[in-house]
Amino acid sequence: MTATTYIDLDGRVVGIAVAAPAHHTDLATRTVATWSRTLRTRRVLVPLGDLPCGPPPATEPALPGPRPGPLHPLSEHLDCPRRARTRAVLGSYLDRGDTVLLLGSEAEQEHHWRERAGLGSADVISVPDPVSAGKVTVPAPERLSFVIGSCARLDDVPALLRILRRRFPMLRGQHPDLWCYAASDLLRMARTVADRSDLTLLLGPTAHFGAPSDRRAVRRIDTLGDLSPSDVADAATIAVIGAGTSAESSDTAVITALSGLGPLSVVHHRALSAVVTDIDKAAPPTAAADRIAGQGR
Repeated sequence: MTATTYIDLDGRVVGIAVAAPAHHTDLATRTVATWSRTLRTRRVLVPLGDLPCGPPPATEPALPGPRPGPLHPLSEHLDCPRRARTRAVLGSYLDRGDTVLLLGSEAEQEHHWRERAGLGSADVISVPDPVSAGKVTVPAPERLSFVIGSCARLDDVPALLRILRRRFPMLRGQHPDLWCYAASDLLRMARTVADRSDLTLLLGPTAHFGAPSDRRAVRRIDTLGDLSPSDVADAATIAVIGAGTSAESSDTAVITALSGLGPLSVVHHRALSAVVTDIDKAAPPTAAADRIAGQGR
């Protein structure tokens, strides 16, 4: 066995080691020597919060094992706390004869639910971006409502509404108390930690996180084998942006590996947008749905 170790603040001996048969001793020694040149004190910054639409599916493979293919959109599999209410409001708009615009970058992910609910494209129209907002046509502009797609990034929504309200002055829509901020909060924190880091490691689905605002190094990691000494050698601060937010998530495997490369300080960053008025909780479900469905512009 060949190893390089250091004594951590808590007195534990930590480091990297390679156990190899005698005929691979030279390879093991070179490997440890290569990684040993990356040893230094580091910080790891992790955005932490509620995942949009809840935790990742139990069947999703975790690092360090290989991933069989692309991960499915989170909102196809899971339920957001406000999703049922959003669908109830959407249904109430349809019941009164409105065409409903489903807004946000996640709107297209609702098509499976719409098919199961028996809703056709003439009843509910996805408007995922400003181009779509400028081109969408509706049969009766005076009978038009909007609902924000489950777990949509709310940063995208105001621009859509500005375009739509200029084109359709009679547009009505979902009460803002029912908007879900989870995706926007995670995106904000992910951008914050990326902008403060020398290297950003992206784990699992990254659509909610965007990219750093400058040209700092960004690396997509599907397995630990994707990480090379050159990736981390000069990085004193590393952002780890992953699919999970719990101790069982793939983030932990990467952080554990990084801890073998020198003393490590792990810092969690959180963002929380709290709806204070919260009409959804202030009124009984039926009364709230009736009241929300009757909201004007």
